[in-house]
Amino acid sequence: MPADDAGVSALVSPVSGPGLTASEQVTVTIQNFGTNTLTSIPVVYKLNNNTPVSKTWTGSLSPGNTVNVTFTQLINLSSPGTNYTLKCWTTLAGDQEHSNDTLISSIANTSGVYCTAGASMCDEFISNVNMLGSNHQTSCSTGGYANYTSQQFSMSTGQTATLSIYNGPPVYTGDVCGVWVDWNNNAIFTDDPPITVTNGPSLFSATITVPQNVPSGPVRMRIRISYNEIPSPCDISEYGEVEDYTIQVTQVFSDDAGVYLVLKPPTGMDLSAINMVKARIRNYGNHSLTNLPITYRVNGATPVTETFAGPLLPGDSTDFTFSTPADLSIAGTYTIKVYSGVPGDVQHSNDTVTKQVTCYHFGNQLFTSGPVMNSPGSGFNGADESTVQLSIGLTSFGYYTRISSSFSVAEDFTVPAGETWNIDGLLFCSYQTGSTTTSPMTWVRFRIWDAPPPGGNLIFGDNTTNRLNHSFFSNIYRVYDTASGEHSRPLFYDYCTVSPTLQLNPGTYWVEWETMGNLMTGPFVPPLTISGQVTTGNARQRHDSIWINLVDGGSQTFQGLPLKVFGNNQPLDNATLSGTIKYLNTSL
Repeated sequence: MPADDAGVSALVSPVSGPGLTASEQVTVTIQNFGTNTLTSIPVVYKLNNNTPVSKTWTGSLSPGNTVNVTFTQLINLSSPGTNYTLKCWTTLAGDQEHSNDTLISSIANTSGVYCTAGASMCDEFISNVNMLGSNHQTSCSTGGYANYTSQQFSMSTGQTATLSIYNGPPVYTGDVCGVWVDWNNNAIFTDDPPITVTNGPSLFSATITVPQNVPSGPVRMRIRISYNEIPSPCDISEYGEVEDYTIQVTQVFSDDAGVYLVLKPPTGMDLSAINMVKARIRNYGNHSLTNLPITYRVNGATPVTETFAGPLLPGDSTDFTFSTPADLSIAGTYTIKVYSGVPGDVQHSNDTVTKQVTCYHFGNQLFTSGPVMNSPGSGFNGADESTVQLSIGLTSFGYYTRISSSFSVAEDFTVPAGETWNIDGLLFCSYQTGSTTTSPMTWVRFRIWDAPPPGGNLIFGDNTTNRLNHSFFSNIYRVYDTASGEHSRPLFYDYCTVSPTLQLNPGTYWVEWETMGNLMTGPFVPPLTISGQVTTGNARQRHDSIWINLVDGGSQTFQGLPLKVFGNNQPLDNATLSGTIKYLNTSL
């Protein structure tokens, strides 16, 4: 592995989709692939054949770690239906491994790009379209397709109208007709509610109803007449014609409130009988709302209904916490349903949100190395945060633990004098940059030593057995203290079983562990995080066979790592065994 080796590992933004603008921000993830800590990395992007744009990132990037770099110069991706090529690369001095320097991405502006449709022969054709008193008379079009989107039919949300489509002449008994409306404006007709066409073959009818949740603005309607086939909004048929029109929607609400998000409780360990239930509610209508009923149910049990006094103005959201707590103290998975019940609300698609919450019981906690969370409730969607405290000189998000790259870390714990610990589980913490809150972790293996590795004796575990039992979102995001709310690094708790139970007598022991996940980044372990404190422990990190003390890249101070030990303890019945293993099944 080269000493100095950096490259672009991911394009964070922009991404393909509709609505790309002339002012899109470019953010890339760069990674230290070498063995030296890097403090200055030049990064370049180039859009199509335009002039390259350069920026130099400065900081401290430890081996294996990543950091996101955002350019100040924006790019123009506003042309609908256009595919752009964005090339990003690093130009680190002394980097002799160039295979990982560059990332080339294709970005498509899909706004208004609809599938091709038409017909080879125009024996059948749309001769007249009539709706809401607007009449559009046409003849057969070249290639069996005509774009009449300049012809608009004005409708409001919830409104229903009859669409009449006249066929030919000539008219054949096998003639069929299809109608589609792209209500969600994603240039796809088949993921919107189907429209039933009746009558025919000379005059077809369809009922058009604008869904309540369609925003104001134009949407495309496609009409097709063809012969003796199942109508499809796309492709070229042998006979018939396709015409596109515009429905101009005006959004009109009455009283409409709903639940946007269930914020609490999160999945976690040893949840109690008094967990607060917190939800984000929103006024989707155009009337100010007061005395808004909000209800939650757990696993279909008796509903708990309380009232938000308000007022809640049109378009506004607020977080509502129920005064009646939920009992989630028994281990298992709970279904929590939260919903609104505004009188006169006829739009029910946004009323309800359901959340799955799991309570884990891992037994008695014998030891914890310290906290990883230092900012409760300040994060994305009300989650907690573990902040990299740039304000006091800390800069490291986390430390590499990837099995396939031969990285591991180690943290110590002490069995106090006069106790014997029977250990049946360990809990670690990890993340992979860019993951969702569904855990990407697939593998954890660990070893326990009776002295700081690589010294001492191996007393438990190996470097081949996957001991991961559960991995779940901790409700914590790892962020810079200057970027609260950022959510690209959700932290996960990884519970591993120790089986059979390991019995330890007084002394200090070291747990070495390494991880794998299903993403290309990391995995990483965050350091212990204590507000205002730069030194948090004495953990160690291994790469291949080389062990070093774990230090923060900015402050260069020693760091500890999150570790919990579960089991039970009992009085020591033989003082002469102090500092040794009383019992160990060596069949592991």
